[in-house]
Amino acid sequence: MFRSIVTRQWRGTAILFRVLFSLGLLCPQYSVAGVQPANSSTRQVQSKAWSLIRKAPYLIYNGKPGEMQVQWQLDSTATSLIAWGTDPTYSTGSAQTTEYGNDHQHKFTIQYLSNATKYYYRVIAGTDTLYGSFYTAPDSAATKLKFLAYGDTRSYPGDHNTIAGRIIDEFTTDSAYQSLIIVVGDLVSRGDEESYWTKQFFDPAYPNIITMLANLPYQSCMGNHEQSGVLFKKYFPYPFVAARYWSFDYGPAHFVVVDQYTRYSTGSAQLTWIENDLAASTKPWKFLYLHEPGWSAGGHSNSSMVQRYIQPLCEKYNVPIVFGGHNHYYARAEINGVQHITTGGGGAPLYSPIPTSPGIITTAQVHHYCKIEIDGAVLYFSAIDERGTEIDRFVMNKYGIKLLHASVSAPFVHMGRDSLLVLTELENPLEHSVNLQALIHSAENAFADSAQLFDDGAHGDGTAGDGVWGNFYGPVPIEADFTVDIAVTDLDSGMYFVSADMARFTSIGPLVLYDYTITSNDTIPNHGDRLKFKFMLKNSGTTATAKNITSRITPLDSCATLPIIAISKYGDIPPGETAMGSNKHYIKFSLNCPDSIYVPIEIQIYSNQVRIWSDTFAVFITKEPTGVGSRNEGPVDHFELSPNYPNPFNPRTVIRYQLPATTRVDLSIYNLRGQKVTTLVSEKQPAGRHKVQWDASGFASGVYFYKLKTAQGLAQARKMVYLR
Repeated sequence: MFRSIVTRQWRGTAILFRVLFSLGLLCPQYSVAGVQPANSSTRQVQSKAWSLIRKAPYLIYNGKPGEMQVQWQLDSTATSLIAWGTDPTYSTGSAQTTEYGNDHQHKFTIQYLSNATKYYYRVIAGTDTLYGSFYTAPDSAATKLKFLAYGDTRSYPGDHNTIAGRIIDEFTTDSAYQSLIIVVGDLVSRGDEESYWTKQFFDPAYPNIITMLANLPYQSCMGNHEQSGVLFKKYFPYPFVAARYWSFDYGPAHFVVVDQYTRYSTGSAQLTWIENDLAASTKPWKFLYLHEPGWSAGGHSNSSMVQRYIQPLCEKYNVPIVFGGHNHYYARAEINGVQHITTGGGGAPLYSPIPTSPGIITTAQVHHYCKIEIDGAVLYFSAIDERGTEIDRFVMNKYGIKLLHASVSAPFVHMGRDSLLVLTELENPLEHSVNLQALIHSAENAFADSAQLFDDGAHGDGTAGDGVWGNFYGPVPIEADFTVDIAVTDLDSGMYFVSADMARFTSIGPLVLYDYTITSNDTIPNHGDRLKFKFMLKNSGTTATAKNITSRITPLDSCATLPIIAISKYGDIPPGETAMGSNKHYIKFSLNCPDSIYVPIEIQIYSNQVRIWSDTFAVFITKEPTGVGSRNEGPVDHFELSPNYPNPFNPRTVIRYQLPATTRVDLSIYNLRGQKVTTLVSEKQPAGRHKVQWDASGFASGVYFYKLKTAQGLAQARKMVYLR
C-alpha cells in the first residue's frame, strides 16, 4: 500500500538537505548513511549501523522502461518516506510507504521517468536517511549499451565487498556502466535461512556491497544455494512468468533468466516459453543467464541439460553469450560460436579450474566481474579481477566477422634494424569486403603507427584468398614494449571494430646472460654432480627498462637434467644494468656422458610472463676426481691448464691451472692473429691449484687463446669463444 504525499514539512526538509548538500555536508550520490568504513578483507560481521532500517534500499529493474523499483526492510512496523529527482534536491516526486508481507518490508516503484536519465533518491525511516541513484533504461531504439555481470557472492562478504568496490569504481569512472548488473546466483550460503541474508548480503559492515545495491539494479537468477527459493523471491520479487524464470529488454539487448530448479527439458512449460520468447524478440543482442553452466572448467560437472536443451536454442536464435556461475573461478568456453562464460568469482571460495576441459579457451582462479559493451553491431567483452587487472577479452559482431588470432614473427626486434611480419586470420562467412590494419602502440603510448594488411599472398601471408592477412612492419624506431591490435572495417556495412592486444613484441634490450656462479661448495662440474647455479642478466639496451623479468633454464643435451624446475625473478632491469636472479637452479650431470665435454644450456628470459629473449651457455664437465673445496685435497703432481668455463662465455670466464712446484708463471690472452691482448698473471706462485677470472667486456667477440708458461719452460694453450 502506498500513499503519495507532498507536504509543507517535506518541502522544508528538502530545503534543509539542499543547504547541507551545498555546504558539502552530504554527498548522497554513492553514500549510505550510518555505514562505517570496514576493512574489505575482513570476514567478521560487525554490528548494524542504523536505528530502524534493517536492510538498506536496493534496486530492481522490472523490465519496464521509465520505472525503477526500490526495496528496503525495517526492524519494526513504521512508515517510510521516499523522494526522487534528477538532482540531489529530490524535487521530482515523493511518497509515503507502508510495509507489505509479514516482515516489515517496503518497496516502491518510481514511475513516469525519462529514458536514459540519472535520478537520485533517498529513503527516510525514523532517524535513518539512506541515499542512492540510478539511470533509467535507454530508449528501445538505442544501439549502445554497457552492463556488468558476476555471481557466486556467497560465504565471504569481505571478498564480495572487494569486488563490489571495483564495480563502484567502474560505474563511477564511466557512468554508462551504472545501468544494471547481471547476477548468476548463489547470493548466500543457505538461502532458506534469514540469518545468511542478513550477515552475508545485506550487512552494513560491508559498505561497498550496500552502496553497489543502492546504485545499480540487481538482476539475479536463482542458484542452488538459494535452496527452495522462498527467501530469494521474498527479497528479489522480479515479475516472473512462472516459478523463477522471466525475461526483459534493456536498450538493444534482450535478457532471458533461466530457472534451472524448475523443469526445462523437452515438453516442459519453461523450455517452451524460452523458445517462444527468443523467437519473439526482435532485439539485435540476446543473452541467457543461469546458474549451472553447460561448459566450464571442472569443479561442479557441466550441465548436460544446458548442453542438450539450451545450446540448440542459442544456435537457432543467435544468442552469442550464456552467463553461468556455480564454479568459483572465471572460465570461457566457445561451442559452435556461442560463448559460455563462467563468472563465479563474486566472493565465494575459489576453485582451481582445469584449462584443458572441453571447449575451454581461458581460465583464471580469481575473484572478478565482467564488463560488456554493445556498440551497434559490435560487442566488446572483458573480465576484470579484484586488483583491476584484465584477465580476458574478446570482440564479436552480428556479421560473424571474427579474428581468430594474430601473431608477429619474433617477440624481440632490434631497434632501428629489424622488421617483423604481422599475420592474422579472419573468418568472414558473409564474404563482406573488408579492410584490415595492424595498429602498433608502445606500452606508454609514446609511439603509434599502423600497417595495412593484405590477403594477396604477396605480403608474407601465404596464399591469396586463404583468410590469412599479413604485412611486414619496421624497423621500429624506439626501444619499448609494443602491442599489436587489429582494426577491421566492414566496407559493406560500415562496421568498425578493434581486437585489442592481439599480439605483443618488444625492442627493449636484448637481455642476455651476463654471468653465472656455481653456489655449491664444489664449483668444478664433474659427472654425477648436482650443482646449484645463479644467473646474472644484463639489459644491453640503451634507453628503456625491461619490466618484471623472470627466467628459467632448459638443458639442450641429455647429459644434464633439472631435478627441480625453478623460476628466477629479477624485477625491473634498467638499460645497461645487471641483476642477479632470486633463485638457485639445480643441474644434475649424468654419470654416463663422455669425458671432458661441454653441455649446452638455454636460459629463457621472460617479461611480464611472456617469453621474449633467450641465451645459451655451456658447462664443461669432466670425470677428473679432483676439484676445489672437498675435492681439493691431495698433492698436485703435474703441470696442467684446464678448459675454461663457461665456454662460450659472455663476458666473464674462469681459467684454472695447477702447478707441481713453486715457480714464476705467465698467463696471457691472445687473439686469432697471435697478438697478445692482455696478461692475467705474471708472478711467482706456490705449488697447488689456481684460478683466475677474465672479464672480456672491453674486447670484441670472437675466438681467443689463453696460454700458460712457467719459468722452467712448461707451456700449454687452449681455445675459448667470447659471444656478446
